[in-house]
This record gives sequence, C-alpha cells and structure tokens, in this order.
Amino acid sequence: MGFLNYSVYEPIEKEIPVVIILYCLIIIQVLLLTLFLIFRWRNRRVLAIRYLSWSFCSYVLAFSCFLVSALEGLVTGYKMQIYRYFMGFGYFFFILGHILFILFSKEIFSLEWKNVQIYIIIGGIVSISVVLPQNYYGVPTGSEGPDNIRFYSSLAMLIFSLFLFGRIALRTFQVYRKMTLKYARYGFLGFFIGEIAMIFVFLFILADFLYWEFNLLSGYTIFYYFAVISGIVSIGGFFLGIYVPPKLQAQEFRKLAEKMLVEEKKDEMISVQNRVESVDKKNLPLFNSRSIGLSPLPKTTGEKPAILIQCPSCLNHLYYEIPKSLIQARAQNQKDLVSIKIPVGLICNHSFLVYLDRNFSIRSYSMIDLENKG
Repeated sequence: MGFLNYSVYEPIEKEIPVVIILYCLIIIQVLLLTLFLIFRWRNRRVLAIRYLSWSFCSYVLAFSCFLVSALEGLVTGYKMQIYRYFMGFGYFFFILGHILFILFSKEIFSLEWKNVQIYIIIGGIVSISVVLPQNYYGVPTGSEGPDNIRFYSSLAMLIFSLFLFGRIALRTFQVYRKMTLKYARYGFLGFFIGEIAMIFVFLFILADFLYWEFNLLSGYTIFYYFAVISGIVSIGGFFLGIYVPPKLQAQEFRKLAEKMLVEEKKDEMISVQNRVESVDKKNLPLFNSRSIGLSPLPKTTGEKPAILIQCPSCLNHLYYEIPKSLIQARAQNQKDLVSIKIPVGLICNHSFLVYLDRNFSIRSYSMIDLENKG
C-alpha cells in the first residue's frame, strides 16, 4: 500500500544542510514564542491564549518532523523510511496548527461557530490526506504507483492555508482600523503583519511546488528561501502582537482614565483618579483590546469604589460604582472570580458580563448579546 512497499529511495537534495539550519532557526523562534505564551496562560488562563499556545506547539512539532526527515537524508544521502513517515506527520501537525489558530481567532473576534466548523472540517480532511501512504513521500518521481495523491493533497493543503489566513488577516485588519487604544492597535497590527507574512509563505511554497511538479524535478528553488524569510517575518509579527501591547497598556490606561475623569467633572471621579492603584503588569492580558479597569478605592476612605468598564463590542465606556452589596458578598465568597451583568442601555446597546477578581480588577469580558438593538 503506497510507499510502504517501495524499496527504491529518492536521493536527498544537495541544499539539505542549509535547509537544516533554517529548520533549526525556525524551531528555536517558534519554541521561544510558545514558551512565552505558556507562561502568559499560566498567569492569566484565557482560552484564546491557550489555543494560540497550542497552535504554536503544533507548528514546533511540524518543523521538528521536517528536521528529523532532513537529518536522515543528510546522514544516509537518501529519503528513506524515517523521511517517509515523518514528512506526513509534519504536514499533519502543520494543518493542526492552522485549526487551532482559527479557534484562537474565534475567541478574539467572536466568529460564528458555524463558520469556524467549516474550516475545522476541511482542515481535518486535508490533515488526514497528507499522512496517507498514497502520497509516496521519498519515492523518486515517476516511480510512484497509480494511486499517487501527493499532488492533490499538497495542493489542497496550500490552498486551504491561503484561504484560512486570508480570511483571518482580513478580519484582523477590519478590527485594527476600528481600534482607538494604542496598545490594542499595536497588538492587532502585529498579528496582521504575521498573517500577511504567512500568506506569502504559502504563495512562495505554492510557486516552488508547481515549478518542480510541472518540470518533473525535485529540489529547492529561490521561492522556497523566500518562503522561509516570510516565515521568519511572520514569527516576528506575532511576537510584536503578543509582547508589545502589555508594555503599552499601562500608559494607554492612564491616559484614557485621565481623559474620562476630566469629561465627567465629578468630584468622586477625581478622587478615584488620585487614588488609582498602580497597574500590576503580571495581570495584564495578552493584548486584550476589550478590557480596561481601575482598582477600587480603599474601603477605609468611605468613598464608593469604581471601575472603568468598556464594552468589548463597540468600545463605549463609563465608570461603574461597585455596589456595597457586591462588596459584602465578595468578602464572603471564596471564588477567584465574580461576574457583573451589564444590561442593555447602561453603557450602550449591548449586554455583557464583566469578570472581576478578589481585588475587583477586571480579568475578562463575555458578550451576552452581540446584536445592536438600538
């Protein structure tokens, strides 16, 4: 069945030492980014960060499989059994990373589940097709069996990747244009750069694939190296989108709080401004454009504690005074989080939940009604 019964092996390309170095470079970069995300998730267990860290973990596994395949070719001079098995699994983990990335995008952009399901189903079919033995990985051109599907499975993988990241990049750009907060704009801009670079990765790989396929040859063209460069740019874009926003969030937070206090012209709001506690950077989200809040006033002052709540959909915001009943209930509640329901009409035409920790700092939001009822 497929290449499993073939004892003929394709010679390894002469460029394989350079390719191995590039694989190692990409693995190190993605692994560092993955570890950074895992530490973020441990401090702030947000579902979107979990999906993104799993996605990059899958990419690390994919390139690790490619690296093992290349190392066998470097040692033996041929694409033998290890190459044949690991190439298929490498492509499988690559598509799995795509599926996890669309789940991350669903959490960030509140995508409809029925649309996400389509990508998951197609991705599942493609991921299975690339591991089938009928792909004849490592078998010389012209020696494959009549059931060879490598051309179709590889083409399906590239087209699926292009459509997936094209759709996500378009949505990212639309959200980026609507952002007013500086740290949020930097976050979405970084991800947009990373997604556009990923699109170029697959375009260059597609050009490389078609060139060798129609010329019945094997090897690496200049398009392959352009794809690697685009991949490195993509990793850099994702890193900027993840790392930079928390550094800017505290500064943006203070500016927005000051502006709101001036507009409100209320004595209690000025008092809140003077007593704002310093932002704990460890508790800042990855690049959560939907959340911003102030720590409450000390209970001993006798003044009402307040938080600045922002709608995660339309970004309208106002100060919300924490009821005494909630403070008393919170003192008796041992749970880590407590939620406040913001009804339609209080801030805007949306209804959502605000999750607060024991210090009444905003940890996350959850939309209840995404439709504008105005």
